[in-house]
Amino acid sequence: MKKLFTLLITVFLLGFVASSLVSVEASTSVNYTVDGIFDTGGTWDGLSGTATRGNTISFDISSKPAGHDFAFWIINGVVRKDLLPGHEYTFTTKNTLQIVFTPTDKVAAVFIDSNGAYLGVKYTTGGAVVDTGLANTPANRPGFVVSSTTKWTSISGSASINDVQENSVFVLTYEADDTPLSDVTLNVVNGTASVENPVPFNSLVTVTANTAPDGQVFAGWEENGILVSNNPVYVFSALTGRSLEAKYATLFQAEPLVSILEGVEYREGYISLIGQFDIPSGYTLLEYGFFIIKLLC
Repeated sequence: MKKLFTLLITVFLLGFVASSLVSVEASTSVNYTVDGIFDTGGTWDGLSGTATRGNTISFDISSKPAGHDFAFWIINGVVRKDLLPGHEYTFTTKNTLQIVFTPTDKVAAVFIDSNGAYLGVKYTTGGAVVDTGLANTPANRPGFVVSSTTKWTSISGSASINDVQENSVFVLTYEADDTPLSDVTLNVVNGTASVENPVPFNSLVTVTANTAPDGQVFAGWEENGILVSNNPVYVFSALTGRSLEAKYATLFQAEPLVSILEGVEYREGYISLIGQFDIPSGYTLLEYGFFIIKLLC
């Protein structure tokens, strides 16, 4: 009979892992803000307050800046061109809302990143707009650069920033960066690797354990004393330097294994976690996922 295995990877953030279980009930009280983005000469006090998470509300924005009309909602940093002024909003943990207003005699060109994040807005009476001096800087995306041929692609309204005649949204366009990223170094003990140093970044590497000594069996690959694979033929992507050692023992029973590399900063200000799991023969994987929590201790 096959054993059933449900994999749940728990990632602990901003704290340390305690040995005891802690029961935490999420707060139902949340804060919210609604700010306005508008052209020079307008004023708007905005809205703010406390609400119950899960409740809904339609914000009254009738007191908009003088001489301005509604253009777009920005919900938690993401431009939502599909939402109407009286959109019924559901309160979540994060509630940072912005409204883009346009002067009645102008139109807005809103600039967003490829993930929908708001970068800035320019107003025009019709014609070309420039993309300099935007409020926010695009995120760094390893392996990609801004397109040299089509920097901005229209997803709503006018087709080009060179001729904006209506409220429009332009998304920053990326293309693959042909410049290779830094190679990594691989150290293998008691085994062989499919590639030699220096190893090209993001290349697929196979390490194969040497034949076990007499009276012993293969007992996994270890890295810094931590078991990372039960398979004598271990395959992974070369995303960071690694030092692997094949271990041997008189007896070894492979169990389901989860391994997560130490956080690597591929993108400035963000940590990437790279995980793999081994499912030994005799087990069936039902499902897998991540459980992410903050520890305040």
